[in-house]
Amino acid sequence: MKKLFACAGLFVITAGVALACSSSSTTTTAAKDGGSAAVDSGGTTGKAIGSDCTANSDCASNDCNMDPQCTQMCTTQADCPAGSVCEKDRPGNCYKECTTNADCAGATVAVGCTGGPNAEGKKWCDVAPPADAGGD
Repeated sequence: MKKLFACAGLFVITAGVALACSSSSTTTTAAKDGGSAAVDSGGTTGKAIGSDCTANSDCASNDCNMDPQCTQMCTTQADCPAGSVCEKDRPGNCYKECTTNADCAGATVAVGCTGGPNAEGKKWCDVAPPADAGGD
């Protein structure tokens, strides 16, 4: 059974998938350890888009996806905080923006600059693409 959810003005149809919604905007800031942290407009501090996570509460966006990395729902590039990209298939998620694999260093789940490009020509840090089953 599919369910319809209202999420920050978006309507999302899902089939048994858990959703995390946030109506606040997210700002990314540099952390002392060289990583990044994020603070949403409500003052909640958490990990930035693209950071590894184990629970929604780890992320400033309150959205830890199945990769698992911090993401945020988007329908356009403008929905994503600075330094992140709205993926090609929309509505979708914001991921950490990149131009080279080195931009993705530090995350254990995002293995390289393998996502995209999206409609705006931007790429993002993503997990490895599925292995080819060899049936070519």
